[in-house]
Amino acid sequence: WYERSAAARNPKGLAVLGEFALNGKGGPQDMALGLVKVTQAAELGSNRGAYILGVSFFRGAYGLPKDPVQARFWLKKVADGECEH
Repeated sequence: WYERSAAARNPKGLAVLGEFALNGKGGPQDMALGLVKVTQAAELGSNRGAYILGVSFFRGAYGLPKDPVQARFWLKKVADGECEH
């Protein structure tokens, strides 16, 4: 379901598929694919995608650098209700 949803560019499906890839749920861990899908989701208005990106930049997780500016950018979108999905 998540793969079909992501293929249809559904923000929720992209975010979940990305999170699964980042954490190795349902298959091998693939941080590159996971980050691509989570970023696509966040750009399409997914609060889950934006939250994952924000926390990842804050912590320097999944190979991303610690970047407080990017962390704030994505987490502020979630906190301000700018994400629709």
